[in-house]
Amino acid sequence: MKNQLLKLVSALVLLFALTTQGFAYQYPYNISNLGDFVGSSGSLYSDSLSGLFSATGVGYEAGYFNTFTGGGEVIFDSSMTPDGVWSDLFDWSTAGFSSNIGAGAADHYLVYVLNQSWSPDGILSFAAGTFIIGYGDGTDDGDFDDLIIAASPVPVPAALWLFGSGLLGMVAYRRRRTA
Repeated sequence: MKNQLLKLVSALVLLFALTTQGFAYQYPYNISNLGDFVGSSGSLYSDSLSGLFSATGVGYEAGYFNTFTGGGEVIFDSSMTPDGVWSDLFDWSTAGFSSNIGAGAADHYLVYVLNQSWSPDGILSFAAGTFIIGYGDGTDDGDFDDLIIAASPVPVPAALWLFGSGLLGMVAYRRRRTA
């Protein structure tokens, strides 16, 4: 009897762990807007973004299937685990959000920039200067937490600048030599 009770308790603990694991991918806090999400760590970013970024999924709210893409490739969606293991590069000019309910307009996201380092769950960690982008899927709840990504600007490598200036120098030299 004691062994059976122990097996039952173990099975219930395992069942509980497995059923709650499916919800661990969602952003673990009940937030009403992205301002509460970043708290005093961030401020609303009002300039436009451009250039190359490295993106990491932070989380999402349950509900609809939402996707963040860059250059036609899926970077993060509601089926992925935001565990910090993956990240992807994207050009902001090709980035976009979409939802299975049809919302994808530019006014459905807010951008914050972190003023200090921030770790939302103890696994992920983001440095000051990281952009936190929250997407609202258009269900008029105004929370912008339906898909949340962190994006860090990727600087143009110095080697690219050197290559470009060398190339321009060669063109100028050739023009001068032929003239």
